[in-house]
Amino acid sequence: MPELEYFVVCRHLSTDIETDELTFGGVLEDIFPIELPMYLERAVAISCWRLTKDELESDFQTILRVTPPGANDSVDFAMNLSRGRTRHHAIQSVFNIPMEEPGTIIFEALLNGRHEASHHVEVHSALQPDESGRAEP
Repeated sequence: MPELEYFVVCRHLSTDIETDELTFGGVLEDIFPIELPMYLERAVAISCWRLTKDELESDFQTILRVTPPGANDSVDFAMNLSRGRTRHHAIQSVFNIPMEEPGTIIFEALLNGRHEASHHVEVHSALQPDESGRAEP
């Protein structure tokens, strides 16, 4: 089975077309909303998989599973790894993730249905304005 090298979720990603290098921007860890409910406008999940030469022609499917805070259901985004490559980046953008309440957004990386990694993003309580009008937790 392919080996997961890393799994990270960030706000944006850029790829250098000459070197194929990835640059992550704004790795998501904590969100301090001004008000709830609201939406996380965009999250980019990147998983990097290493395949052996024996696995090059095999079919592998990755799933990005997203579970918002307080949700009973998650949403899955499937993607097949390209054949013929020993290293593969599964890059998936997700838009408008609902944040109805404080809690944890759970991003999971699965390979052929098997859990491989998680990335947790903590959604804190909405900020409240103080006497001066500045927002404080």
